[in-house]
Amino acid sequence: MSQSQPDEFPLGVLPESVLVFVFEVANALGVDPALVAGPCLATLAGCVGNRRRIVVKPSWPEPCILWIATVMRSGGRKTPSNGHVLEHLQKREAEEIEEEKARRAEYEKEMEAWKARKDNGDDPPEKPEPALRLLVSDITTEGLLLVHAGAPLGLLLHRDELGGWLRSYNQYKSGKGSDAQTWCEMHQGQPALIDRKGGPTLSVPRAAVSIVGGIQPELLQSAISGEHMFDGIAARLLFVAPPERLKKWTEATIRDEVREEWNGLLDELLALRLDNDGNPIDLPMSDDAREVWISYYNEHAQREHSEDGILRSALAKLEAATARLALVVQLANDPQSAEVGVDAIRAGIELSRWFEGQARRVYSGFEESAKDRERRAVCDWIADRGGAITRRDLARYGPNQFRKRAQEVLDDLVAAELAERSPQKGNFAPTYALCATATVATE
Repeated sequence: MSQSQPDEFPLGVLPESVLVFVFEVANALGVDPALVAGPCLATLAGCVGNRRRIVVKPSWPEPCILWIATVMRSGGRKTPSNGHVLEHLQKREAEEIEEEKARRAEYEKEMEAWKARKDNGDDPPEKPEPALRLLVSDITTEGLLLVHAGAPLGLLLHRDELGGWLRSYNQYKSGKGSDAQTWCEMHQGQPALIDRKGGPTLSVPRAAVSIVGGIQPELLQSAISGEHMFDGIAARLLFVAPPERLKKWTEATIRDEVREEWNGLLDELLALRLDNDGNPIDLPMSDDAREVWISYYNEHAQREHSEDGILRSALAKLEAATARLALVVQLANDPQSAEVGVDAIRAGIELSRWFEGQARRVYSGFEESAKDRERRAVCDWIADRGGAITRRDLARYGPNQFRKRAQEVLDDLVAAELAERSPQKGNFAPTYALCATATVATE
């Protein structure tokens, strides 16, 4: 298997129903397919939750939990991509909540009638069933565990802007809480608990929370460049950070049958049950899948050993993510699977390689200076417009932060040998064209 980390998402490893959905949504929105495929993987994992695990070896089961973050500027169409992926679950949950309200209203009427009866020797009415919860959004860690206690099969956290989630840790605890530790436990499918002052301890015996959302590059850097670089949170995130595409009108739409097949897959995963003792059902690898896994494991360990810092930590977590991705692919192909086959393991490895490339892309951006980031942003904007502009173009139509400094910004690109200024001819304004080095700088 190739050891490169390609920018192009490996669509061919996705199950057919997922592949067709990703392809049609991406075409309809005019976005890179990765912006749809990444959220799909996290959403599938969230629907499986505690229902299934993959057995790497008897002492090493991996839960079906993925944290996937789309890294792109505001306006990069992260939100509509996530919206199509989550639309069915959001509608389903809204219906569940409305039905719960109706059940509770009926229960309260029955309770009032029961209390009003003079001879109330009969039993009181039973409390209504709570809504089946899956999605959570703007919520504290304590609030999340409260919801999770009533939804033991797992949850999916969706935030349009994950920066808020990253910055919310310990926000009510003067920085003295242990939210990061609790989240790491939820990533591992381990017991999670919070001791509440003046209340009972919150405990979830088997916490499982997948994450899907987006974040702007600058917000990501500020959010995880501090403690989250070292507390394990950043290393557990799988990034989707493809080059942004120039918008172009398209008449493409998503066929109803494609959307229905995607919705049906989500429903089928949500319908999976635990074993008779209330535990996840463990899926072993087939013999040939295990051989491929062992080869991957040894090769990946060498690559991890050659790195250092945050990238080494990310590669260490990718090892487990590979198994989890394989489990997602297997169950998306056949929700009733009794084992994880060789094709799913190979798919998990290829997906993991792609996510490694994305991690390298994201973390390399952290090493840029503020001036480097500004130059990259301007070069990207010029490249989207054919590679050459005038000062007036930037001053009138460019990103807001550059408009008033258009001449200064363009002069800086010329000084850095990222752009060339054409000689002025008569009344025609000079143009600024990207150099070959600028093309390399923006890859």
